[in-house]
Amino acid sequence: MAGVLNEHKNHQAISIDEREYKDFLRDHVENKKYLVIQSGAGAWFQEKNWDQNKWLHLVEELKAMGYAVYHIGTQDNAPLEGVVDFRGKTNIYESLLLVKHAKLLIGVNSFAEQAAWVFNVPSVILYGPTNPRYSLNPGQVAVFSNQAFEYRDLYNLPYQFQNMNSIEVKTVLKAASTILNQVN
Repeated sequence: MAGVLNEHKNHQAISIDEREYKDFLRDHVENKKYLVIQSGAGAWFQEKNWDQNKWLHLVEELKAMGYAVYHIGTQDNAPLEGVVDFRGKTNIYESLLLVKHAKLLIGVNSFAEQAAWVFNVPSVILYGPTNPRYSLNPGQVAVFSNQAFEYRDLYNLPYQFQNMNSIEVKTVLKAASTILNQVN
């Protein structure tokens, strides 16, 4: 599930003994209404990162909808006001648990996208220089060229590499709202 194969016949699993993380789950997951964002792919591929001001605006809108926003990633990802900041503060298992129990993941094409699929967490994934046809999974929505597309619609679409900043906050928010209305 590290991007080696893109076959969905055998849904892979990640095994985490949640008993080892009972305190973490109690403090951050149980009885919480939250979404997870992964705002960047790290310093190694800056073209995958969305504009910081757009993330801030999106966070404001999500919070106005009544959700806490958990920000995962590394310290390379810029901090965002208004989030619960887990960047560089969790181990891999804790980050996975946050994704596993989230109502929704919003992020760029990176680690959390694949983790969300393994845990059947609906996701809105932003794309720029990567073709979503090769990494998006069932149950996820790809946003590129300021349009949102479900997984099943990707194979009929031509894809031209786009600048991430052509994506508007309202497009991401509309895709997220559609999913949240279905899961609540």
